[in-house]
Order: sequence, then structure tokens, then C-alpha cells
Amino acid sequence: MSVKRQHFLPRFLLRGFASRESSGGDVFAHLFTKAGPLETNVKNIAVEGFFYSEGPDSPVDDEMTKLGI
Repeated sequence: MSVKRQHFLPRFLLRGFASRESSGGDVFAHLFTKAGPLETNVKNIAVEGFFYSEGPDSPVDDEMTKLGI
């Protein structure tokens, strides 16, 4: 079963725009919205619920989920 939160921009690319990194390993970047700029964790940027899911999941998706890809 695939994970719900799927990135349409990979996090390794978003880390290139990091504004800071916490001691716990979390990476933060600036996100610009209509309401104004804010700094948030890259795990909350460019994420959509079930973005790559259309129909039943394949076994490849399960393996990628296990690997954390």
C-alpha cells in the first residue's frame, strides 16, 4: 500500500533551496504563498495526497514505500 503523502517535487531537490537545517536533521525552506512568505519544513512543500495513485497499487510501489523513496 502506498503512502498518502506523495511529493511531486522530490525532497532531495527541495533541500537545495534550504534556508536552514535543524540539529535534528530537519530541513527548512521558504514557501511563498498569496498570504505571504513563510518558512516550513521541506516535507510539507510540494506534497499531495495520493498524487501518483490511480487505481490499484503495483508491487513496485510497495517496495519503494519500504525503501522510503
